[in-house]
Amino acid sequence: MGWIALACFVVAGGCGGGANNGSRDTTPDGPDRTKPAQKEGPAPDAKLTPSECGEMLDHIVDIAHEARKPSLKPDELPTGEQLAKIKEGERERRTEPCLLLPRSAYDCAMAARTKADLESCDSMGAAPPH
Repeated sequence: MGWIALACFVVAGGCGGGANNGSRDTTPDGPDRTKPAQKEGPAPDAKLTPSECGEMLDHIVDIAHEARKPSLKPDELPTGEQLAKIKEGERERRTEPCLLLPRSAYDCAMAARTKADLESCDSMGAAPPH
């Protein structure tokens, strides 16, 4: 298991399954409606920033939280405040090793919507940093 999927499992005991809700550019005047919309960003070899790592870790926590919801009783669900504390803790523990990940792993993780999506990101070089 690679670093991204490992983070997902550690955060919430597993990410579970779910539908991939990837978005497509479906506007009639879009440049190419057969491909996901592309946004301009950093160069593919640009180092990740602490802010980007924080965003990615928050996203992983969100995926894990959504995946666990069906298996929890309503009174077992974490509150918004508890989720914020979980995210803060993950940022404190994992930002430094995250900075060593390739941008391709970050891009993949940010596009992920399910555990399976996150696991596929590990094939992009997101092995646990040493």
